Amino acid sequence: MLDLKLIRTETDFVKEKLATRGVDAQEIDDLLALDQKRRDLIVKSETMKANRNTVSDEISQLKRNKEDASDKIEQMKQVSADIKSLDEQLTTIAEDVSDKTSRLPNIPNDEVPVGLTEDGSVELRKWGEIPTFADFKPKSHWEIGEDLGILDFERGAKVSGSRFLYYVGQGHGWNGPFTTSSWMKTKRQALLKSYHRTWSTVSPCSERASSQSLRKTFIR
Repeated sequence: MLDLKLIRTETDFVKEKLATRGVDAQEIDDLLALDQKRRDLIVKSETMKANRNTVSDEISQLKRNKEDASDKIEQMKQVSADIKSLDEQLTTIAEDVSDKTSRLPNIPNDEVPVGLTEDGSVELRKWGEIPTFADFKPKSHWEIGEDLGILDFERGAKVSGSRFLYYVGQGHGWNGPFTTSSWMKTKRQALLKSYHRTWSTVSPCSERASSQSLRKTFIR
C-alpha cells in the first residue's frame, strides 16, 4: 500500500506514475482532501481534549476552595459530547482513507513499459518451441476452466473487476500455494470429500473486495 506521506509530498509524481496504470488524478485529489479533513479533525479533537483537561483542573481547584463549579461542569459535559462525536467521525474517515489508499496500485518501475492493456506488453524472450495442432484449436487454461465449471470469471468481474474470478468446486484447490501445514492438509481433505456433494465450495477473489466476508470461503 502506498505511503500517505509520499502521496502528500510527491503528489504530481504519484499522479503521473499511477496514470500509467489507469488511475484518474481525481482519485488522488479526493484521497488527499479526505486525509486533510482527517488531520484537521485530529487537531480539533486534541485541542478540545487539552482544553477539557485544563478546565477539569480548574473544576478540581474550585471544589477544593468550596466554590461553585456547576457552570464549568455543564460546559465540560457538552465538550465531552463534542469530542465523542469528533472521534466517531475520525474513525469513519480513517477507515475511508485506508480503503481508498488500499485500492491504489503500486507505483510501477521506470523500466516497465506503459500500457493500459496487454497490447502494451513487451515480449522479452521465449523458451522452447510453441507446439502446433493440426486437428483442433487448443484452448487456454481459463477456457478449459470455464468449460469444466471450476472457474467463474463473470461473477468475479462483477465483484472485483476484470481479470478476477471465483474458484468453484475442484478449482478451489488452485487458489493458494501448496503447503505442508496441518490446517491446509485438513482443509484439502475436506474439500476433496465435498466434491461429491450436491453443493460446491467457492473461493471468492480477495483482491479489491471491500467486505471482509468476501475473503472467506463459502459454500452454495
